[in-house]
Amino acid sequence: MEVTIPQLALALRCYKCDSSESALCNYGIGSFTYDTVDCDEEAKGGIFTNWVPKQCVKLVAIDHDDKEYVARGCMPGIGGACKAVAKTLSFFSNIEGGIKDIDCFPCDGDKCNSASRYKGYTMVGVLLAALAFMF
Repeated sequence: MEVTIPQLALALRCYKCDSSESALCNYGIGSFTYDTVDCDEEAKGGIFTNWVPKQCVKLVAIDHDDKEYVARGCMPGIGGACKAVAKTLSFFSNIEGGIKDIDCFPCDGDKCNSASRYKGYTMVGVLLAALAFMF
C-alpha cells in the first residue's frame, strides 16, 4: 500500500509576466491580463523545492541604457537575499547587454505582486475615463 502526503490545497499563486515580452507588465492596473502561476508547480524539479518557502515578487530592472523593465513571478523566500536570488534565477536574462541595477519587491499572499507605482498621468487618465462614463 502506497502512502501519499497530501499537498496543501491553498498553494501560493502569483502573477507572472515580463515587460520585455509584454508592455502591460509594467502597469499593475493591467493585472487582469497577466498569467498566473502556482509557485509549487513552477518550482517542481528544482533544488530545495519542498522545504524552502515561496513568495511572489515584482522585480524592476534598469539596463545600461537606463530603460526600465518589470517582471513578476515566484521565487524562494530567502530573507533579504531577493536581489541575489533574482540574478541567480536569471530574471531579465533576455535583455541585450544585461542589467545594471535591480530592485526587488517580495510579498506574501496570492497575487500580491500586481502593485505598481502609478504615475500622475495614469491616475488622471483613469479619473477622466471614470468621469466620461458618468456623464
